[in-house]
Amino acid sequence: MKLSLNTSVAASGGVQMLSRNVRSAFRSFQKTTSGLAINSAADDPAGLVISERLRTRIASLNQEIENTTNNIFAHRVAASTVDGLRSGLQQIRSLAVAAANGGGNSPEAQASYARAAGDLVTRFNDAVKASKYNGIKLVKGIESALGDLPLLEDVDLSSPKSAEDAIAIVDDAMQQLDDTAVRIGSTIENDLESRLASLETERQNLLAAESVIRDTDYAVELSNLVRSRISVQVSAALLSHSALNGEAVLGLLNNR
Repeated sequence: MKLSLNTSVAASGGVQMLSRNVRSAFRSFQKTTSGLAINSAADDPAGLVISERLRTRIASLNQEIENTTNNIFAHRVAASTVDGLRSGLQQIRSLAVAAANGGGNSPEAQASYARAAGDLVTRFNDAVKASKYNGIKLVKGIESALGDLPLLEDVDLSSPKSAEDAIAIVDDAMQQLDDTAVRIGSTIENDLESRLASLETERQNLLAAESVIRDTDYAVELSNLVRSRISVQVSAALLSHSALNGEAVLGLLNNR
């Protein structure tokens, strides 16, 4: 009868079982601590590829959402600028209407209207030139501008006749302001905000899909972790029992 002490089939099987159960427990522990069902390609190769593609698209959507949001802010600043400019034009027009009253203005009053209008025109033109958002011109006639507004010129209230001409100039500028305000408002509501809503909806759907693929189901994974820990303990106990049998054989041999 052959007695082999160098190799124990039972011990070898026990080591393999213990190693397998330890790996299973480690994977469950990793999933519960990270919150992810896929921590490496070994967990789910196909799922990992799909998840990474979803993450790439989500990252692109985040940047598109940020860009669109900034664009909305720029248009709103432009709309606010146009409102302020229109208020300035209304003040100039009121002065022009008063200055056009040829029968009731003294030369001093006429000159006063002209000076006040000149100051307002200067402020209006400065506002048009200075209107910017994040370094981009808003309402001065350049390609990247959100609106195209001319500077006020030839606004003269020094006489009733010139004041009447100034009223027409201001009315034309107001019409251009109104057209710009409508264009900016339409772009915000019908283009940018609609685009932003679409992007956010797509991102939400992709986040939900990515979560289904990659996130851990804690109820399931905690059960797996408990089962794996019990299996590790059982495997260790069986391996220990196998080792004790070998030691017992050696003890018997030594006692002969």
